[in-house]
Amino acid sequence: MQQYTKKEKGVSVRQALSLPALSGVNVLGGESGLDRMIRSIDIMEEPNIFPFVQEGQFLMTTAYGIKDDYQTQRRLIPKLVEKNLAGLMIKLSKGYVIKEIQTMIDEANRLDFPLLEMPENFTHTTVIDAIYSFFSLEEGKNYKTVEDAHQKLMQAVLNGGGINEICRTLYQIIQNPVAIVGSDDAILGSYPKSSWTSRDVSTLLKNKDDHMIVGGRSFQVKHVPIIIKDYHYGTICVLEVGHKLNALDIAIIESSAAVASINIMNQMLVREMEIRHKNEFLFQWMQERIHSSTVLLERARILGLKLESYKNMLVLEIDQFEKVKTMDTDGIYTAAHLKSVIRFTIEKTLKNHHLKSIIGDKGETMIILIEQHPSLENDLESLKQLAQLICDQLAKQTKYTCTIGIGRPREKLTELPSTYDEAKKSINMSRSFNNQQKVIHFDDLGLFRLFIHSSQVETQQFISELISPLIEYDSKNNTELMKTLEAYFQCNGNMSRIAKFLYTHYNTISYRIERIQQITQMNLEDEENRLYLHLALKLSNSDIYKKFVAAHL
Repeated sequence: MQQYTKKEKGVSVRQALSLPALSGVNVLGGESGLDRMIRSIDIMEEPNIFPFVQEGQFLMTTAYGIKDDYQTQRRLIPKLVEKNLAGLMIKLSKGYVIKEIQTMIDEANRLDFPLLEMPENFTHTTVIDAIYSFFSLEEGKNYKTVEDAHQKLMQAVLNGGGINEICRTLYQIIQNPVAIVGSDDAILGSYPKSSWTSRDVSTLLKNKDDHMIVGGRSFQVKHVPIIIKDYHYGTICVLEVGHKLNALDIAIIESSAAVASINIMNQMLVREMEIRHKNEFLFQWMQERIHSSTVLLERARILGLKLESYKNMLVLEIDQFEKVKTMDTDGIYTAAHLKSVIRFTIEKTLKNHHLKSIIGDKGETMIILIEQHPSLENDLESLKQLAQLICDQLAKQTKYTCTIGIGRPREKLTELPSTYDEAKKSINMSRSFNNQQKVIHFDDLGLFRLFIHSSQVETQQFISELISPLIEYDSKNNTELMKTLEAYFQCNGNMSRIAKFLYTHYNTISYRIERIQQITQMNLEDEENRLYLHLALKLSNSDIYKKFVAAHL
């Protein structure tokens, strides 16, 4: 709750109610106390505000939190009278009836304390503007109104001013330093700049502090969120150096948040357009639609990209992306927002390692081109560690996970599509085997790289010829031939170890191995037969085979 006390004489509650702008305000109780003087206005966000209120304050509230708490209602009015406040105005929420606050009305009548009801079509700003305008007329002061301030802020934007100009204009109005911070805690604009540093603001928001040290003194900070389509895109921070913010100041700051959101939306639209063109270019390149290096570099130059030094590539895919798109009615926007968070996290992680990047995204896939750097030269392990760090950071920032694939390096830019293709196949193969590893290099696939380039039909047929008969036999005879075969390879064919591993008699294991060889027509003593059977068993755990089985059920 913000505090502000006017030294001027003020206005009585009765005079305030006579203002045309406040026509329709209903006196619920305490009519005999309407001559109490209003010296300041504030908004009561919670009932436990007694340590902060000051004499002569006029409070506004929804009191929604105490509508069923009659004990708190009974205590509230006497406490406000004890603090010598001017009055209390309640805006009844939908479904909230007068009888639910009858205890407060009774106390207001008993103690001659004005208890007022705000009309449904009123806002807190309506009351604030009306009363402060009255102060202006009565005392010859040039008090600002929310409407005047809003017009001034809008004019600054219409004149071509950006976030910095909004900060400067707001500073002129409320006479306190202003900073507008993005959802990534980076300062988008500030005025005066000497009052703010990125480190101070980042620490402030991270710790959810309401005070900041400037020049060795601690000052209170007011945070007002900037919300666009239910998403938090930034915060307006105001440092109470000049004076304590009053309710009118806060209403003006909240109004400026709406103006700032327009500016941020415009910036977002421009940025989205730039990103769209870059995405289209990057994915056309990776899909081998640009064959000439001259054309490639020229198109990149038009988009402001200098590709010559970008030889390292990571390919990131968002896990379970379909769930992201269907998590609510605004799934597309949710996915876009998630990708913007991922993009920022990647950029920040790479920047911390002094690495520049170019990022493109399409659907679940993100291409991350990384500029050549001594720390990455011919060092695959460093690239994998960097990819793992990105995965770890994303897991902390969002509830979603990702998998990153890495292909073999290429010298020519026109050959990078092959690196991209390998990275994509690494991810697909890793997912096919339900691998929990989140960073996978093409070379890590080992022998399974052979199956990447073969057709799925051939792979499925290869698995089916050797493994399906064993599965069918187990199903019909309630046996464990598949389990025994897996143990055979885990124990390197040692019969005693297999028996011990499966808690099964040696003779039973010998019989099962014999049946496996009969059914598959593979001799496990033959090195080539053994290799085929082992490969088929490994591949049987992949999505390739599971899809085949599902299609033939």
